[in-house]
Amino acid sequence: MERPANRDEYLQLIKSWLPENPTVLEIGVEAGHLSTKILETLDPAELHLLDPWETNPGNGKIYSEGHMNNVPTAHSNVGMQIAIERKFSGEIKDGVVHIHRGYSSDLVDKFEEGYFDFVYIDGCHLYDSVKEDLNNYLPKVQNQGILGGHDYISKEVKFEQQGVVYSNQLGYGIKQAVDELLEERKDLELVAVVSDDWPFPDWAIRRIS
Repeated sequence: MERPANRDEYLQLIKSWLPENPTVLEIGVEAGHLSTKILETLDPAELHLLDPWETNPGNGKIYSEGHMNNVPTAHSNVGMQIAIERKFSGEIKDGVVHIHRGYSSDLVDKFEEGYFDFVYIDGCHLYDSVKEDLNNYLPKVQNQGILGGHDYISKEVKFEQQGVVYSNQLGYGIKQAVDELLEERKDLELVAVVSDDWPFPDWAIRRIS
């Protein structure tokens, strides 16, 4: 298994496994910071961006456990979507970037099976939601493609944001859900996890050839 030191190295590694100009889906986009890196590093023929862009505790699921109790599962808002559409207006016009507003569980049927070379999951981090995304979107990845995502947390790491110290153990269910998928599906292997020195490691799995 590869252990890239950070997200930039992770994307370079992913690039080495993908065809030239891949077809990519990013689930959980927020302000599009990773989207920019994907465009720059992977140079996709198509980049599909899926996010509800809606922070509203009264509309959709909210966290019920851990440090994120009563926090909305969607951390984005429509202002972020508008900014992304402006930022990527040229790519949208050229048919490279495609915007999909909604929850991943509701939009899964929009995409054909085996359509994507790389699907990156960073949506709702509740265990049940992660399991649902894994099961829904693994079939959307072509046989030699990569299913990856964010926040594969294997140990507690303290980090600071805006002067406040946090732990990355925020009630996330990513590692448990990914590990269970690997246990259930012997045709899959974990091929990359960003170093544990990184607070929120990216991960990648693919089918065993």
